[in-house]
Amino acid sequence: MQVAAMPRPGWSHRASATVASALLVLAIVLFPATPAVAAIDHAAEEELLCSLNDARRSEGLPSLRSNTELTRVARAHSVVMADAARLHHNPNLASDVSDWRLVGENVGYGPSAGSLHRALMDSPGPRANILHSSYMEVGIGVERRGSTLWITQVFRLPTGSASGTVPACGADVTTVAGESASVNSIPVTGDWNGDGFTTPGRFIDGRWELSNSLAGNADIVFSFGRPDDVPVTGDWNGNGITTVGIVRDDTWHLRDSLSSGGADHTFRYGRITRGDLPIAGDWNASGRDTIGIIRDGEWHLRNSLSGGPGQIVFTYGRIPRGDVPLIGDWNQDGRDTVGIVRDGEWHLRNSLSGGPGQIVFTYGRVLRGDVPVTGDWNANARDGIGVVRDGEWHLRNSLSGGPAQIRFDW
Repeated sequence: MQVAAMPRPGWSHRASATVASALLVLAIVLFPATPAVAAIDHAAEEELLCSLNDARRSEGLPSLRSNTELTRVARAHSVVMADAARLHHNPNLASDVSDWRLVGENVGYGPSAGSLHRALMDSPGPRANILHSSYMEVGIGVERRGSTLWITQVFRLPTGSASGTVPACGADVTTVAGESASVNSIPVTGDWNGDGFTTPGRFIDGRWELSNSLAGNADIVFSFGRPDDVPVTGDWNGNGITTVGIVRDDTWHLRDSLSSGGADHTFRYGRITRGDLPIAGDWNASGRDTIGIIRDGEWHLRNSLSGGPGQIVFTYGRIPRGDVPLIGDWNQDGRDTVGIVRDGEWHLRNSLSGGPGQIVFTYGRVLRGDVPVTGDWNANARDGIGVVRDGEWHLRNSLSGGPAQIRFDW
């Protein structure tokens, strides 16, 4: 388990760990002694609030009231974290929140509200805040940047009576007002028809929409997985066609066809529920993609679709500090290697090892929410780069900065 301790004089703090696809959560509690919001995800805020109160009721605790002041503080801090691409507690929490006898905070980032809630409940510090019997009010702020949610939960025991409302939660808050199709869309890429071209796709609450062209049309649509699963893609059987998979509770479920149905490959690998980031690539130029995980900046790769120890292990990048990992064949040798995006700068390596980036350039506005993607857009056997920005794909065929060479909305 990755532990992030953030000591401050006079603060009693609890720190905890990571889950699923670059997801990290922390918690603090304080005892007595605003920037603009750009992309509030209201549906994720509601889902986290309902999940939080469901957890409290299951322990025989009263629901927390959603408080306007606490929500404002939480949203402002989520924006600060997203802008900096760095997870940290609000150093001004004690002064930003008024009229408190006890105040606490959970923060985190990850791909979905459901996976974040599970991470919070699996971590001692955040769980203690959620189930603290003294708290009466909560404010939740969720800032969406690309496919990543930055969340803050602020808890308060007020000096007077509690204010705010207890939400009426339905059975499925992820589909409120028909928002699920856009709110929970995760970009994916692959060669879905074996023609040598990488084209786009997206995973939306267990539904896959895949395009066979660089135009953003859904040519293949099917369901496989659940809303909070982590999507992965790869050519699992070496037939030249990318298919799909999901990781759920440390178990990988992979299919050899682009259709609904049961998994063709099922196995356990890594500690996804405790923060490992699942990845896939062709590490040995066999023509078949296999699996890997990133744990606290250390890459553990396997050359088979099975559990077991990592066969290739090395450290590269500062993943826990916000680096975005990349997979691709940068030099046309048929083998996937690694890279990271750090503060908008891409650092790529041609070997499965640590060391400085061998190809370094700046592309996109990753700190402002662009989602990096990679793929062989022109079928030249070398992966290029791209970003997805508010549903618009900006792709380049060369490993360099400059204007997008391929651009489409989807």
